[in-house]
Amino acid sequence: MFNGVNPKISTKYFTYLLVFAAVNALLVCLLFSHFGARFGSDSEEYLTTAKYFSGQGALGGSDMIKLFGRLLKPAFPLLVGLLSPLFGFKLPFILINVVFYLSIGFVVFKIVKLLFNDENQALVAAMLFLTAYPMLEYGINYYTDLAGWFFFVLSVYLTLLFGQKPSYKLVVWNGIISVIGFLTKESGGVGTLFFVLFL
Repeated sequence: MFNGVNPKISTKYFTYLLVFAAVNALLVCLLFSHFGARFGSDSEEYLTTAKYFSGQGALGGSDMIKLFGRLLKPAFPLLVGLLSPLFGFKLPFILINVVFYLSIGFVVFKIVKLLFNDENQALVAAMLFLTAYPMLEYGINYYTDLAGWFFFVLSVYLTLLFGQKPSYKLVVWNGIISVIGFLTKESGGVGTLFFVLFL
């Protein structure tokens, strides 16, 4: 499966995708600065958890059950809490999601290139993926969904690489990525299921 396909991105297409994703992320951030970003109840709970991790808040209140659920996915709030002395609590949400947004575009590119061995097709697929409504609405915003999506998509890519050239190292990395993904968002750990079904 996928024999002879080089999963690496050429410099030209890497530049195209980086410029497209960066401009797209910048436009979304400009829209947020003008119209405001969406800050939902989930966001408030993750913000409370981040403050708790940084020692600036306590968990309590009527939503304690929901907040306990956030403690089961500590990676994102913990990272926000670590960045809070430099940027406050709200900006790290956007900064972290922009990094995941740029990264997931490259992983999607690599998946499509691995499947079809065509960089033009991979570029179009990555551009369509990055401009899909859920990516723009819930990705670069005060949510943690994009981090989970990134780890799931990365796990799918590692699984497909395993199909090309099975190796113990890919199994271990896939497991690590899935664990980190699960600690970020429950959807991030679904890559393990994909790997098992792929076998």
